[in-house]
Amino acid sequence: MSALTGLLVRLAPGEAVPADVPFVVAAAANEHLNGVRPLLAEFRDHPTLVAARAGRLPTALAAFTANAALAWGEPAVHAREEGGRVVLAGRFRVAFPGAAAVVVTGFADGTRLCLVDLTARGVVVGDAGWVDVTDVVVDPALVSGPVRVADPGGPLLRAIDTCAWAYAGIAWRHATAVVADLRRVLAATATSGPVFSTSQLLAHELTRLDIELSLLGDALGEHGSRVVEVGGEAVVAVLAAATDLVHRTGAVAADLVADLGLPAGPVTPDGYFGGRRMVEAELARRMGVSGGAG
Repeated sequence: MSALTGLLVRLAPGEAVPADVPFVVAAAANEHLNGVRPLLAEFRDHPTLVAARAGRLPTALAAFTANAALAWGEPAVHAREEGGRVVLAGRFRVAFPGAAAVVVTGFADGTRLCLVDLTARGVVVGDAGWVDVTDVVVDPALVSGPVRVADPGGPLLRAIDTCAWAYAGIAWRHATAVVADLRRVLAATATSGPVFSTSQLLAHELTRLDIELSLLGDALGEHGSRVVEVGGEAVVAVLAAATDLVHRTGAVAADLVADLGLPAGPVTPDGYFGGRRMVEAELARRMGVSGGAG
C-alpha cells in the first residue's frame, strides 16, 4: 500500500491531513479528500466509487486544465454517446497522477463529471500530469448529473473552495519549511566556503519570502481552513498567495542549487489548481474584473 493510499484509508471524512505529512502526499490527499470525495455523491452506486470513497483508489480532480481563457471548469474532454456507451476524447491535466481522476467533461446537454480510470485502454499519462484520452469508454454509472463550476450552490465549486482553503495551509507549511532549510544550508555553507548567506541579494529575497509567508499565515489564522463564502474572493485570494509562494520558493531553491552549487532540497512541484496564472485569473473573475466559466 502506498503512503498516499494508507493515509486516505486512515483519515475519516472531514479530518485534516496531518502537518508532518510530506508536501506532495499531503496535497494529493487533500485533493482526494476535500475535492473528489464530496463529488462522489453526484454519481450513482458503482464498485469503483466504493473504492474511491474508502480511499483505496486515489483520485485526482481534473477541473483545472490550462486553456486559452485561463478559466476553471472549462471542459477539456468531450463525450459522445454510442449505443448506450459513453466515449471520451480530449486532453486534461492533473496535479498528481492518481489511479483515477474526476474529469470535467462536456456533453451535448451540458457539463458533467466523469470518473476516469487512468489505466484504462486509450488513456496515456504523460509528463507534468498531462493525460490524453482517445475513445475511452466509461460506464454510464461513472457519469454525474449536470454541474456548473461557477454555481455557489453547486457541489463542484463548494468542493473546489474547500480543497483550496486546506491546500493553502499545506502550501504555507511547505514553503515556510523550504525557506528555513535554505537559511540553514546557507549558514552551514558560510563556515566552510564562500559566505553566500551574507549576500544582499539572497538576504533580500529570503526576507521577502519570510514576510509574505508571515502574512499568509496571518490570513490562514484569521479564516481557518473553513470556507467563509463559497464562490467568494477570500478563498482564491489566499490560494493565489499560496500558489505564488510555492512557485517562488521552489524557484529560489532551484537557483541556489544551479547557480551556487548548494545541496539539492526536496522537489517543489507546481501546477496545483492549474498553476498560479489560472488561480490569478479565477480571482479576477470572482472580483468581476474578467469573465470566466459559467
